[in-house]
Amino acid sequence: MKTLKKTLLGITAAGLAGAMICTAAFAAEAPAPAPAPAEAAEAAEAIQTFVTRDGVLSIQIPKDEDNWTVIDDPNTWFVIGDGKDMIKVDHVANGEQLPKVETANEKFAEVYQMFYSTPDEVFVITGNIADKEEAAAVREAVCSFKVLQYDTIKKAEQPTSAYAVRELNEIRYCTEKDGVNVRSGYTTDDPLLGGFHYGDQVNVTGAVTKDGVDNGWIRVNYNGQTGYTVGQYYSTTKPEAQPAPAPAPAPAPAPAPEEEEELINGGQIFTGYEMDNLMEVGTGKHITLKELSQGGWANEETGEIFKQEGGGGEHFYGDKGTTLVFEELYYEQYGQGGEADD
Repeated sequence: MKTLKKTLLGITAAGLAGAMICTAAFAAEAPAPAPAPAEAAEAAEAIQTFVTRDGVLSIQIPKDEDNWTVIDDPNTWFVIGDGKDMIKVDHVANGEQLPKVETANEKFAEVYQMFYSTPDEVFVITGNIADKEEAAAVREAVCSFKVLQYDTIKKAEQPTSAYAVRELNEIRYCTEKDGVNVRSGYTTDDPLLGGFHYGDQVNVTGAVTKDGVDNGWIRVNYNGQTGYTVGQYYSTTKPEAQPAPAPAPAPAPAPAPEEEEELINGGQIFTGYEMDNLMEVGTGKHITLKELSQGGWANEETGEIFKQEGGGGEHFYGDKGTTLVFEELYYEQYGQGGEADD
């Protein structure tokens, strides 16, 4: 099987060698006389010229006993063939998907392919050769193409987004008691970066607009990253501190707890269920949380209390600012390639 690269190199090397031989043999001789009109006419009659229907490109192929004609192919811009061999031309706008590079196969013993482009368009000329005896003629025809009209295809203009960001430089405060998510873009489909807690100070750098109207999302500085969050949960006025939760009443005397039940700050009780496949965002540490019977989760080592996103989501937010995610999501979303040292 001959590849495109080998074919191109072979033709180029052969042409160069021929040119060098001719120069050495005839350098001291007078130029050959121009062909007589009759000879020129005969040479012209030995060539068939095919022009695309829109007059953009032409290809020439020597005449022989085979009959080369134009073939209708709804999938290709221009095709000619003789029943065995064929030459195809594709014409696309620069930047569009190009036809694949073709190789020899069961149907065609040799394939000769060229690419030619201008700033706005690309021509792909492919010679498919079934009869090796016709290889030289097909290769010569592929190389004979002429572009008669340039830049007849223009790239389609990309529609401009209706979204924009109005620049701001404000300090606001999170007013949502359960905290607010921060994402990498201004839709709920964009990856989650983390979140702000009640009372957090937020540096707002812009307001997202659609068709010139604020759409409710704001751009913020989140731990040195650009993030987006829903603006209705923030105020320029610092909210009052949340009242401390009332201490839990002392539990009534009861039988000794099962071995897996333990006590934590404030008298909350572990249920005995552990979540040990969590990782801390930013450090990559593995963290184990225990479920609290009164709701929520806790890190037994640090005493930090966590709430799970949406009551069952993949993120856990601690009351000391720590964000945890499931291990699988951590590697997928935060690009960490291995376990970090605890």
